Amino acid sequence: MGETRMFRRKWKMRYEGEMCPYCGNLFADGDDIVVCPECATPHHRACWFAHGHCANEEKHGTDFVWKKTEPTQPESQPEEPQQPKENNKGLDIVCPDCGKVSPNGTLRCPDCGALLVPFITGEPPIARFREGFDPNEELCGMKSGDIALYCRTGGTSYIKKCRKCELGQKLTFNWAAFLFSPFWFFYRKLYKPGAVLLGVFIALTLAAVPFEAKADKVMEEVRSAYNEALGIEEGEETSAAISTEQQEQAVQAVSGIVQKNKKALLPVALFGLARFLGIGLISGCIADALYIRRMKKDITTVRENNTDERTVQAILFRKGGASLLWGFGSYLISEAVFTLFSFLNQ
Repeated sequence: MGETRMFRRKWKMRYEGEMCPYCGNLFADGDDIVVCPECATPHHRACWFAHGHCANEEKHGTDFVWKKTEPTQPESQPEEPQQPKENNKGLDIVCPDCGKVSPNGTLRCPDCGALLVPFITGEPPIARFREGFDPNEELCGMKSGDIALYCRTGGTSYIKKCRKCELGQKLTFNWAAFLFSPFWFFYRKLYKPGAVLLGVFIALTLAAVPFEAKADKVMEEVRSAYNEALGIEEGEETSAAISTEQQEQAVQAVSGIVQKNKKALLPVALFGLARFLGIGLISGCIADALYIRRMKKDITTVRENNTDERTVQAILFRKGGASLLWGFGSYLISEAVFTLFSFLNQ
């Protein structure tokens, strides 16, 4: 194949018992093995370079894909072709990189272009989200491996939180949801609660606009009184020393204006607390419970409707995770609403 690209890697014992199609020797631990990117046939590196192409090159362009040798069966009992599972509707090849499920016989992922060869690299890369713990541990009616795969980012943290739930402990406060609410909910694909909180956030912000206009006038009055007490003209910059008496006069002038306009400033402060502190506290308290409930529902549904483990992993990988697009997009939506409202009220 000339300049054919090859997957180059030491394969440990993944091909134990398999035979190099050129030299006929069985692969041993530590052998330097290359895999054909077209049909996944393994070769010794030296054999590949000696011949310059794949041993199954004549089968390229067909549906041929190399597979591991099945356990030996008596000759009188020929192996029956495996039938695709009905509940998977023939979509039985899962991309190991992005999780896309493709029709049987597809050689390359239509989304990311990765080679679709079952077990070409042993466990798919999504298995890295399930390392460091027992993936079969039952937590809140879910396997910890499914939890980690569904969450991806922060999976270990949610496994610990589910363990606390199993022990009857209360869920901890979610600081990310507190600081970035309501946008955190969109980031975690909790669209319904995110939409509700975003609506409340926008409503409180718009309701505060008339009061903020009054507060702006008060702050302008404060600024003028302060400069006047210090003897500073509007727009003037001074480096002259300011006496203690001038400072006291400025403080008294500002305090008097604030006291006189408390009714105009108080609503702005209350709306600000409700917008940021109130929504943030509510979000921090309910975020983990909502996310775990949604996660359990998705995992249960996927496992009830699919029996093939690779398909289950792929679907969980795609349904879960986080979405920066939705998180940032929800922020842009709120900013667009505020900008439009300000423009219409000019």
